[in-house]
Amino acid sequence: MNSEKVARFWIIGPQDLANSLLARFITDHFDSGVEFGQSLLQVGNARSSSQRPVVMFDCRSAERRTLVETLCSELHTRLPIPLTLLVHLPRALGIEREALQAGVRGFVYENDGSAVLLRAVQTILSGDIWSSRRFMVDCLLAAGHQAAPALNHSSVHLTGREIEVLSLLAQGKSNQAISQGLYISQHTVKTHLYKIYRKINVSNRTHAVRWALKHL
Repeated sequence: MNSEKVARFWIIGPQDLANSLLARFITDHFDSGVEFGQSLLQVGNARSSSQRPVVMFDCRSAERRTLVETLCSELHTRLPIPLTLLVHLPRALGIEREALQAGVRGFVYENDGSAVLLRAVQTILSGDIWSSRRFMVDCLLAAGHQAAPALNHSSVHLTGREIEVLSLLAQGKSNQAISQGLYISQHTVKTHLYKIYRKINVSNRTHAVRWALKHL
């Protein structure tokens, strides 16, 4: 077998022991090469939306304000936005909400094991968001208290079922999980999502989640 593997995965951070082990783990489980970089700006553009780079951003020495500014300024210089996972993330940093709004797709905390990392990468590769249910629910509840009147705005009229679908979407649920949770077909879920996207003027799941976190 050719030892030269296509590098779809990137690690942004030092090439130290922890990240070298992370790279080896990715190579073993996803049959992909791994590139190291010091900036998101080094990540190459995808050849197609189905081959978006997967970026693992090392947060061990990150300062909250600097990290938020970096994610907001650098993620959107690559289109489509890389599938970005914050790794070695200190829970006390409390950056999840801003990171999701910037386009990050998931979080692996500093004490999480390899099984969590594997599920996180698989989840973001499937198009979903990897985050704890408790965090997503807290965000929705907070956003609901702060911005509930937005649903009554003349330009946005979501039905009760559409709000349920969008809330589950914002929790990182797949179409299959939404269909099972609401006892509807996946085709019906897709129909609801199509209508929701048009009503809130977004084109993909990530933007719909951002909208939900701000307005539901």
